[in-house]
Amino acid sequence: MKRMLMVFALTLAVATMMAPVSASAALYTDRTAWEAAVGTFGSVDLPQAEYTTLASYASIGLPAGGFFNFDNPLQRLNYPTSWNTWNPSGSTVELLYFNQEATTLNASFYPDGVSGPISAFGFEAEPFVYGFYNISLYLASGGQMIVQDVDGQGGAKFFGWAGEDVIGFSIWSETGSGGFAMGRFVEGTAVPEAGTMLLLGSGLVGLVGYRRMKRMN
Repeated sequence: MKRMLMVFALTLAVATMMAPVSASAALYTDRTAWEAAVGTFGSVDLPQAEYTTLASYASIGLPAGGFFNFDNPLQRLNYPTSWNTWNPSGSTVELLYFNQEATTLNASFYPDGVSGPISAFGFEAEPFVYGFYNISLYLASGGQMIVQDVDGQGGAKFFGWAGEDVIGFSIWSETGSGGFAMGRFVEGTAVPEAGTMLLLGSGLVGLVGYRRMKRMN
């Protein structure tokens, strides 16, 4: 009986550690809500100086290690805190500007130096002039999901996800938009689901119960 209880507790604990963080993506258009959901996160520092060109597939470092890149060249710009449509946080906002219209810009993640997924990420984007753009996620499980259409008259908009492995994303802006800019990239770690936390607690309780029974005997 003791051995069976120990095996059960260990199996439950191992299953908990192997359980996925989340079953499906949660999408966010509010930065504060995204930050609260992921718990821990880090800001991305963009490479190169203002007005330089970031070449196609140039590496942009991720806070947790690895990098991501884009399949087209981008211009590095800086905007001061007075540009409040970018929701600045007290310092100059670093931006990447894509000056092509009706052209898809693709981004890919390399969290370990090789192609792989990111489970929590976000950024702000805005068309250069009044226009529309949309953002698509490329899921590690396969498929593509268009998640946001944005009107450029509304200023910079936050877009982020948590709880889904994403290997890349794309942005497309309509003709007449003048392209678009992106900034304030953040990477985070998704919070485990309530069910996963309950499973972890059950496994730990089982282990503690076994140890107490062993001491009593």
